[in-house]
Parts: sequence; structure tokens; C-alpha cells
Amino acid sequence: MAAIKHIDSKVMDEETKGLLFEGASISQLGKLFGMDNRTVQSKITGIEPCGRRAGHPIYAVKDAAPFLVETQLDVDDIEQVITYVRKLNHTNLPKMLTKEFWAAMTAKQKFEENAGDLWRTDKVSEVFADLVKAIRIPLVLAHDTIANEMELSDGQRRALTHIIDGLLEELSDAVAKQFGPGTAAQLGESEL
Repeated sequence: MAAIKHIDSKVMDEETKGLLFEGASISQLGKLFGMDNRTVQSKITGIEPCGRRAGHPIYAVKDAAPFLVETQLDVDDIEQVITYVRKLNHTNLPKMLTKEFWAAMTAKQKFEENAGDLWRTDKVSEVFADLVKAIRIPLVLAHDTIANEMELSDGQRRALTHIIDGLLEELSDAVAKQFGPGTAAQLGESEL
């Protein structure tokens, strides 16, 4: 009489190891989650494959599972719904919600802009230009202001001019670094 082998539940065969640790194909994910291939494909749109097996893309089960497991939402619990939707990637929203997603993003931007928390690029550039002018004008006038207040030797005048020109050059470089090389020209080289 042959002894019956009992398989340890912790032992995994090679196919199971490959599925869990290397990745699963669309059809394997469909079998795991009880869906047809088209449904799986539509739900995992936007997830990058972790590799290929037999010429087909495979997906990490841990990455695909959140999109394939049906979530039990209490639609009356707004906090639960908000938390769930925040975790979604916009590419995984149902087609009928995509338009609403982008409308909500636009409304959020308008709200933040009206609250002063979000600024348009042209407004940022305008405020920055005003700041640059507020710094530049006193620097340019500093030479004359100091010369009117006291007598300067030629060496002191050259040193003062060198320091002021260096500061103006650093200001111009900072503008170019933050807003691109063309910004200094837009503000007017005479202003920098």
C-alpha cells in the first residue's frame, strides 16, 4: 500500500509562483477575479505591464488587484466616496465620469485661484517683474545717492559700481533661471 502524500498548503508550484511574483496575463487576471478579458483590460487601462510572457504583457497582481476588486461603497457616506475616488486614476474612471472629473478639476482650480492659492503664470510673471523693478531702481540710483551724500574716491566709485553691476547681473541671472532666458528680454534689458 502506497503512502498518500499530503501537500503542504505553504508550498507553491512554479506556475503559482510565476503568477504571484512575476505577473499575470489578462486572461489569468480574468480567471483570478472572475471577469472576462475585455472587462479586465478596460479596468487596468493605465497600469504599466511589469513584463512579458509568451509575447503577452503581464501585470503585477498587487498593482492590478485594486482596480479589479469590486469595492462596496456606501454612496450615502460622502467621506468614503471621496476617499475611494481620490485613490482612482482618472484613466480608470468610467467613461461617463471622465467629463465630470475634468469639470471638477477645473472647478477646483477656479476655487483655488479665487482663494488666492493658485496663480496664473502671467500673474506670477507680473508680480515678479514688479519685485525686480522695486529692487533694481534703488540699486541703479544707489551710486548717485551715495555720491551726493559723500565724496567718493575713484577707487571707491569703481568698487561701488562693480558691486552694483554684480548685483544687477545676479538679479538678471535669477530671472533667467526661474522664468527662462527670454524673460529678461520681456522685462526689458533696461530694467535689468
